[in-house]
Amino acid sequence: MVLGLLGPMGGVAVVMSRASVIERCIGQLPQSQREVVDLFYLREKPISEVVAIVGASESTIKTRMFYARCRMAKLLEQAEIGSARLGSRPGNFSGVRSGSVS
Repeated sequence: MVLGLLGPMGGVAVVMSRASVIERCIGQLPQSQREVVDLFYLREKPISEVVAIVGASESTIKTRMFYARCRMAKLLEQAEIGSARLGSRPGNFSGVRSGSVS
């Protein structure tokens, strides 16, 4: 999917892919949230591996993922991808994965 902004003559002035928007939004997360999003959603690591890599408890990891999804929803809405829900993998933030905090 490509997002565009119409210029004054009706042509596409700015074109940005959905993946680029998502990447930019992930970059705006606090480092601790960005880390778990990267490991769990992008690198497809199970929670147990994320816990081992990050060195935090499972509940802390799930809490960080919850707040990351909340923040991403706001950022994506601001970027006009609005109805996207975070939760599934990989890079498809449009469902809720079982075992994750909703």
